[in-house]
Amino acid sequence: MNKKKDYYYLGKLLALLKPYKYYLAAIFLCLIASSAIVFLQPLLISRLTDQGLLEMNFSVTVKLTLLIFLLIAAGQIISFLRSWMFVHIHNSFYFSLISRGFQKLMRLKISYFTEKSSAEIIDNMRVDASNAALITDQFFGFTIEYLFRIVSGLVGLFVISWRLTLVVILIVPIKYGIVSLISRKTRKWTQERLEKLSNFTGWFSENIDGIKEIKLWGLYRKQWEEFQKRQKELLKLHQKESLLESVNNNIETALSWGVTGLLYILGGMQMAEGHLSLGGVFAFISYSGYVTDPIMMLLNLRIFFSTIIPSAERLFQIFELEEESDTGKLKVKQDQGIQIEYRQVSYAYENGRSILTSADIKITQGEKVAIVGENGSGKTTFLNLLLRFLEPQEGEITVNGTNINEIEADSYRGLFAVVDQAPYLFSGTIRENIDLDLRTDRETFLRACEKSGADNFIAKLPEKEKSVIGQNGSMLSGGERKKVAVARAMVREAPIIVLDEATAGYDGESDAHLHDFLIHQTEGKTLIVITHNQEHLEGMDRVYCLKNGKLCPQAK
Repeated sequence: MNKKKDYYYLGKLLALLKPYKYYLAAIFLCLIASSAIVFLQPLLISRLTDQGLLEMNFSVTVKLTLLIFLLIAAGQIISFLRSWMFVHIHNSFYFSLISRGFQKLMRLKISYFTEKSSAEIIDNMRVDASNAALITDQFFGFTIEYLFRIVSGLVGLFVISWRLTLVVILIVPIKYGIVSLISRKTRKWTQERLEKLSNFTGWFSENIDGIKEIKLWGLYRKQWEEFQKRQKELLKLHQKESLLESVNNNIETALSWGVTGLLYILGGMQMAEGHLSLGGVFAFISYSGYVTDPIMMLLNLRIFFSTIIPSAERLFQIFELEEESDTGKLKVKQDQGIQIEYRQVSYAYENGRSILTSADIKITQGEKVAIVGENGSGKTTFLNLLLRFLEPQEGEITVNGTNINEIEADSYRGLFAVVDQAPYLFSGTIRENIDLDLRTDRETFLRACEKSGADNFIAKLPEKEKSVIGQNGSMLSGGERKKVAVARAMVREAPIIVLDEATAGYDGESDAHLHDFLIHQTEGKTLIVITHNQEHLEGMDRVYCLKNGKLCPQAK
């Protein structure tokens, strides 16, 4: 266990509580009031026992009983207010963590999302935010109250009998040794469980995404066996943690009752010698509970932190990941002529394999340019560099002579209407998927549907453009999904249209219709097409071939 690292992440987590300082101050006052009320109760009960019940003084009994009742009622009201504030802080803090996580994910580099499945990313974020937010749980509020109780309890104990107080204090080192051992084990198993849970979520997501392959290859038994193996590993770790918690609770109960039993015996001896009254013994045992129980709970904080720290560490590691570079301050005016230029641009994978070497290309406003090449030749990398999902390792890309990194990312990407070879559709209606920001007028929407060829199948749906299409367009055919994605690009009215195998899945007639539109009815717009289809080269101003990392002009 790296204590320095633990304190680092704990400090960062506590620093996030600064916006709640006034609520925390109010809770602190409530805790002081609660502690004062709790401190007075044993004294009043002692007087009630000795001066009221044993002396059969009915008046004193009634008065002290009513006073105790009022104190308890006041304590309950204060406890309710404190609980309400804790719930508010906890919910707000969890919301701030999960919101910060969402905003961070939206700004991370695309490469992060290729390393993990969406289900794994979501589950990790949810679990870690939930665990980290436990620092605002009432358990931690009680720690302050416990400190007050310990102090007040020790004062009460020493006032009543300093000899018996030593017996109570002896339990602390014993409990500390036990908790230290258990917290180390809990930390280790929690980290292991979180890692295995993350891996299981990713594996489970792959099974859902690859359900067709599982059915086609008859992999049910194989996946079922793997499922059982992974679940048993998780359950085994959970069982270890639960048993460890049970052992801790049993030891705690045994120690508590052992001390209480010993105090009854020693208290009886003190009564027999005339050093303590019956009410004094009861008060002493109550105060001993104020010391031993809170001390045990405070020591258990180490176990509690063993759950929080690993999640906080993983959460802050995400918060500290490098984001997409967006230091640009300039904006691009779309009504000006847009000229894109690659100047000696090179890019290689981490394994050193060069995918693009010293690429030079200049595309002026209104040109129609095609990029062809074999699978894996770097066509998609070429586009990812253009769209600023990747950054050139050498050279630069410019717009009208300005390095694209000097332009605001949103302004720059606003130049492009993109149809990816695997476009993503959201689980809304057709209209919501075509008009993503819901700002397009109906006439423009219908025109985009006509251009893409989507109007034909939309017209046959019962709800037309209001039809819900399911997650990633699961209720549409492959060709229909592509047409929706093309209509989305047409709606944007951007000066540069980028098509990455956009018509894969189109029937021949729809493909020819879209190609004719792009070639003859997009005057003034720049068209960049990635394709394997030789027929799509017709009407192009220039064709380039990507091969062995080199971008070379090719005869049409």
